Amino acid sequence: MPNTPIAKIPYPSGSDAPAAAADMMAAFMNLDDRVVLKAIDAADRDSKYADAPTGTLVTSGPSKTVWLKHGPGPTEWTTVHEDTGWVNKGFVIASGWEINTHLTARRVNKSVEIRGQLTRTGNDITANLSTNPGNIADTAVCSIPPQFWPNAPTTVVDSFLSYVTGGTMSLTSSGTIHLRDAHPGSVIATGEWLQFSMSFFQDKEA
Repeated sequence: MPNTPIAKIPYPSGSDAPAAAADMMAAFMNLDDRVVLKAIDAADRDSKYADAPTGTLVTSGPSKTVWLKHGPGPTEWTTVHEDTGWVNKGFVIASGWEINTHLTARRVNKSVEIRGQLTRTGNDITANLSTNPGNIADTAVCSIPPQFWPNAPTTVVDSFLSYVTGGTMSLTSSGTIHLRDAHPGSVIATGEWLQFSMSFFQDKEA
């Protein structure tokens, strides 16, 4: 019985004895572990395909995820592709701040980006020029949803821009964004906006 040129799936031809049901079954059985399967999410994947052989691909349209079975165990899957889309829920705004236009995060595979523009509603934040130039009190801005936290014990450091100044901020592995320092002698006054974008590589297996 000949085979297809790429996947080597057998099919009846020429002098092969006619056995339609058996031939169709043989073809479908050869296709069974080569078909890209579908699931709603990881739990649905584990429920449906626990016995799938190594090399099986499962896709999820709702969660924009592709998994590859890398071992014989029921939950031995590697995430090949994942896209959370832009998420704007699950943030906790620290006292003294409110959202100006946006606060959102997204992870595509293991690359994370967080964007925000907030307004200072608390007291002015001043970078003391005389005693410690550029120093400001460690000021919490917000907390982000857990799926976007960096790996412990990593701290992500990036920059911010406000109405009249700029400086650095950090994101801890517990998900809190803080202001760290600003241009010497500068002020982030009540009512002024603060804008930032943080990008980093999150080495976590989903």
